Amino acid sequence: PVDVRIKLSAASRLPIRVGPAPSAMRMPTSRRRALARASMSVAVLLATAKVRESGLNAVVLPADQARAAAVAYLYCRMLDTYEDLVADPGTCVAELDRFASRFDSGRLPPPAPIPGELARDDRDRVYLLLIDRCDHVDAVFGTLPAGVREQIRELVRAMATGMAWSTETFARQGGVLRDEPQ
Repeated sequence: PVDVRIKLSAASRLPIRVGPAPSAMRMPTSRRRALARASMSVAVLLATAKVRESGLNAVVLPADQARAAAVAYLYCRMLDTYEDLVADPGTCVAELDRFASRFDSGRLPPPAPIPGELARDDRDRVYLLLIDRCDHVDAVFGTLPAGVREQIRELVRAMATGMAWSTETFARQGGVLRDEPQ
């Protein structure tokens, strides 16, 4: 079993830290690599789970894994921005799908801009800037190993699909959840 230390802040407002136990640093190289791969998977999963609550602080990860976790988080943050700021459910679902579909071809077309007047505050304006500068994230994404890019592509697709489902469901049900499974 892999011992991965996860430190969450009291109110989930401070960044999370993901990384191997200190004892792992004294392990043989092959075991450390296996642990690093497992930590990367945990980091990507946490990036998905925490995207709405806080950022991912991957300082304790090796640089290549920190880059991959940061790219995954930033793409998920962009998806969340579409969900937060595009009020029309049909348009929102289309934009979520369009963003996730960017990864289906060999090149990454620019994401659709969100009109600046939809920003409610400075935080939203930062997120709009992130979407506007997505090409910088795409450039780092392009440097990642193919297997890592595929994991991120799957993560973005799964998140977009879940967001589209919830957007459609809330619209259909008048903005409320109707039962326990929802």
